[in-house]
This record gives sequence, structure tokens and C-alpha cells, in this order.
Amino acid sequence: MPDRYPARCRDCGARSDLILRWNAAGEVRIAWDGVARRQVDLRQPRTSTARCGACGSTEIAIEEAEIR
Repeated sequence: MPDRYPARCRDCGARSDLILRWNAAGEVRIAWDGVARRQVDLRQPRTSTARCGACGSTEIAIEEAEIR
């Protein structure tokens, strides 16, 4: 099941989702559309960084996970 972290650019308001999908072997697939130059921290996903694909800002607010 994926872990979904809603994210929002603080400058332009563009929304995106940081999605982590873990498999049984402990490997993870990362999806984060709408951003560029992402650096995802798998231990603390809310501290991950990225550049907004819409305006180029690095002020991305990542909310708590929606775990399904």
C-alpha cells in the first residue's frame, strides 16, 4: 500500500503528492509529479526537498502522510 504525502508550494499554491510504494522486500518506488530536482528522505519524508515545477520555488510544504 502506498504512503501519500500531500505537498503544496508556499509561493504559488501548486499541489502535488509525494508517493512512496514499498514492496515486501523493503524496496521503495518514489513518485512525485509536479516537482523538479527532488531529494526524498525515506526516513523522514516530510523533510524531503524539491523545486516547484510551476514556479521554481523551493518552498514546498509537505503534510502528514495519508497511509492507506
